[in-house]
Amino acid sequence: MKIYELFEMLENELSADYAFSPDNGEIMYLNKSALEYTPSVSEGDVFFRKICGRRSFCPDCPVNRFLDESPVHVSSDSLCSFGNVTFSAYETEKEYVVVSRWSEKERDLLESSGLFGTKEALSALGGDREIYNNILRTYFEDGQKKLDLLTRFSQAKDIPAFRVEVHGLKSASNIIGAYALSELCKKLEYACRDIVDADKDFGDIERVTPEEGRKILENETEIMIIDYKAVLEVIGKYLKYYEESKDARNCIEEIEFDTATADAFNELIEKAVDYLNEFDLDEARESIENAIRLCSGQKADHLKKALEFIDCFDYDSATGILNKLK
Repeated sequence: MKIYELFEMLENELSADYAFSPDNGEIMYLNKSALEYTPSVSEGDVFFRKICGRRSFCPDCPVNRFLDESPVHVSSDSLCSFGNVTFSAYETEKEYVVVSRWSEKERDLLESSGLFGTKEALSALGGDREIYNNILRTYFEDGQKKLDLLTRFSQAKDIPAFRVEVHGLKSASNIIGAYALSELCKKLEYACRDIVDADKDFGDIERVTPEEGRKILENETEIMIIDYKAVLEVIGKYLKYYEESKDARNCIEEIEFDTATADAFNELIEKAVDYLNEFDLDEARESIENAIRLCSGQKADHLKKALEFIDCFDYDSATGILNKLK
C-alpha cells in the first residue's frame, strides 16, 4: 500500500499527520495539517530530531514497544509528549510508521479514561483545579470505607442502609464528574426507594414495583461496584502523579551546599535548564548527572527526581526542581 493511500484510510479515524521510517526515523510523508503545525519540518528530516528534539529514539519509545504488535494504536500507552504526538499505526511490513498529533484532551488522565466529564465538573467549580483536586482526594480517601459498606449492606440485603450509602455516592460522583457512575447510583437508589417505601404516595413520580426494584438491585449492584473501583483506581493514579509534581515543584527545602563546588553546581543546573528549554534532552541529562556527582543527600535525590520527570515527559516539573536548586 502506498503511503498516501494509507493516509486516506487513516486520516479521518486517527488524524494521521506524519509517516517516517522505523529504521532511521526519516520523514517520508507529512500532510497539510502537519505542515501548519510544524512549518519548519519537511520530508527527509529525521523525525526524532525535528519533532522530539532527541538525538535518537528514546529507549522506551512507543515505536520500540508497539511495532511488533497490532497495526493501530490509540491508547495512552502509545503517546509521546516529546513530539506531542501518538504513534498511532504502522504499515504491516514495517516500511513506515504513521504518527498523529496528540490532542490536548488526551493529556488529562481522568478525561482520557472515559469515566469522567472533567471539563463539566471543573466548570461547575469555576475552573478551580485546586478545589477539584481536593474534592477528588476526599472522594478517594473515603473510597475503601464506602466500598466495604456498599458490599456489606448489599450482601446482607439491608436495603435501607444500602440506600443511604448509594445516595451519598451518587451525589459525590456527580460533583467529580463521574456521571455514568452517578446515574447508576441514582437508579439503584430509586429501586431501594420503591422497595422500602412501596406504600407511600409520591404523586406522579415514575416508579417500579418492589419485585422490579429487587431485580434492579440484583442485576446492577455488582456493575456499580466494578465501576466504582475503576473510578477509584483512575483517581488514585491521577492523585499520585499530581502530588509528586506538586511536591517536586513547591516543597523543596533549602539545603546547605559546599561553597567550593557551588559555582560548578549552579553552572550545570543553569545549563540543564537551558537544554530543557531547547528540548536537547541528552545534554540536559548529562548536565544533571554531572551535578549529581557534585552533591549528595537531598540535593542528589531532587536531581534524580528531575531525571524521573524527564523520563515521564514532564519537563515543567523537572525545570521547577532545577530552578529551586540554583
